[in-house]
Amino acid sequence: MKKRTRLVSASFVAALAVAMLSSATSATAGPADLADALRAELDTQIADQLKQHPAARRTSVNELAWQDGTVDVVLTLPIPGQTKALAPDCPFRSVCVYEDSQFNGRRLTFTKCGTASIGFLTSSWHNNQTVNTESWLIGPFGPNLQSNLAPSKVSYVGDPANDAAIAIHVC
Repeated sequence: MKKRTRLVSASFVAALAVAMLSSATSATAGPADLADALRAELDTQIADQLKQHPAARRTSVNELAWQDGTVDVVLTLPIPGQTKALAPDCPFRSVCVYEDSQFNGRRLTFTKCGTASIGFLTSSWHNNQTVNTESWLIGPFGPNLQSNLAPSKVSYVGDPANDAAIAIHVC
């Protein structure tokens, strides 16, 4: 009987703590207010990207798509407060570059063969094209800053390639 009493008491204390935290949070900003603030911050980031890519179109709450030459590009932004772009892994037949190491930060997804600009510093990338398809990062002084064959993941490009890529060649 003592075990049951302790279990019921512990459950009651936990439920009370959750209720107190919920009421304290709702007194300052409710979930709708927080969601509105995060949406506004994300909308501002999207608007900034649309200035850089006027032909882009918004395809979801945190994504833009456009064409850079022959290459289709999708930018996926992290939800404010998150480190990852909250998108599934790099889609098959695509190459993805990530702003930060360990596949964190903004993500650009490239499909179709060609060369495209990278609009931010790059620290990791994933070549998820068909087997043995090569892609490479292009630095300010020419091609082949770093290359890899599909399928491959590079969680940190290392020095001197870190934050040096200005473009990518897909296929």
